[in-house]
Amino acid sequence: MPHYKVLIVDDSKTVHTELKSILSEINFESEDLEIEQAYGYEDFRKIFVPEKYALVMTDLVMEKDDSGIEVINHIRHICNDSRTRIVLMTANPEKIPPDLLTRDYDINAYIDKNKTSDFMTKLTVISMLKTYKDVNDKIKMY
Repeated sequence: MPHYKVLIVDDSKTVHTELKSILSEINFESEDLEIEQAYGYEDFRKIFVPEKYALVMTDLVMEKDDSGIEVINHIRHICNDSRTRIVLMTANPEKIPPDLLTRDYDINAYIDKNKTSDFMTKLTVISMLKTYKDVNDKIKMY
């Protein structure tokens, strides 16, 4: 049975606590999610292993205004990991360069921390896990 690992990357302990609480209620494919945590880009770099995680949920603004972009760049361009699903989260939507992210960084979902609910977060995570499973099932076929 596959394990679904989620990595939360955010500099706020409050966000980590809230997300862990929400994610702990999700059971996907008869499994609880395995949740790991990083508290910024540098912390993320120390623990990230390509294709280990089904999902990375990263804040945009951490040590720097673009730390989340650095996380995404690391996954997609440095590690060439196209399997891991990425959700970009922010309370500062005005700092998102939308063209750059959709064209060059292949994020899979977006959460505005100011406008989301527990339900929408769960729905987004479940959707990302389904997509991750589909991507991996297709790779196994070839």
